[in-house]
This record gives sequence, C-alpha cells and structure tokens, in this order.
Amino acid sequence: MTDSYTDWERQQHDADNGHRAAVIQGLKDLTRYLETHPGVPVPLTVGIQYSIQADSDRHGYERACCIADVLGEQVTGDDSSETRKDFGPVAYQAVYINRDRMAAYNAHIEPYLAAQGSLDRLHARVAETVAAMQTGSAA
Repeated sequence: MTDSYTDWERQQHDADNGHRAAVIQGLKDLTRYLETHPGVPVPLTVGIQYSIQADSDRHGYERACCIADVLGEQVTGDDSSETRKDFGPVAYQAVYINRDRMAAYNAHIEPYLAAQGSLDRLHARVAETVAAMQTGSAA
C-alpha cells in the first residue's frame, strides 16, 4: 500500500460517522425483507455506485486505484476512472468522472436546468394564483 492509500483510507474511516454501518444495515434489512416477502419483485440487476470526489483528476484516479486494490479489480475508463466488483447480479462500482468530461456534461445540461428552473417558477406562480382564486384574494 502507498502512503496515499493509507491517507485515503484514514479519511474514509474518520469521515464515516456511522454512515457505513447504516448502509450495511439497510442492505441487510432489504435482504431480509425481500426474503420474507416473495411477492415483491426484484430487478434483474442491482448496482451500488460510489461517486469518488477529488480535487484533481490525478487524485480521483489514485482513489479509484485504491478502491480497485481493495476490490481486487482493475481501473477502467478513458474519460472516467471506474472499478467494479460483481456479486452475481449485484454490483459495487466506484466512479470518478474526469473534470473535462464533467465540464462537457454540465455545458450540455445547463440549458435544460435553466428551462426546468423557469418551469418550476411558472408552476409556483400558477399554484399561487389558484390558491388566491380559491380564497377570493387577488394575486
């Protein structure tokens, strides 16, 4: 293990605050529930994705490599760093999206987000108008 791995691992444990245990317990509870309720359908595949946060592409790649090492897997991807371990139809995946790819995505999605914001404001205004009409006050 490298020093960066040790630092990264320590950061993960220090920042945990019980979240890891809560996620594991939730998965156990879901498993138990599905086992005792056979009428509840399940999907063909199930995936858990961990989004790697990093201050640079190099650090994102290093963190992906650390996780891949723990999983016993490799890092793949050209404009992202991904690692995955399959447990039958269930998969754990860790992904870091490179900054250039994320910037391109954000530029692409920005007009849609702006339109959604306008639509949300319009819906709020319509709801205010309807409420005012129902109470008899002017909007």
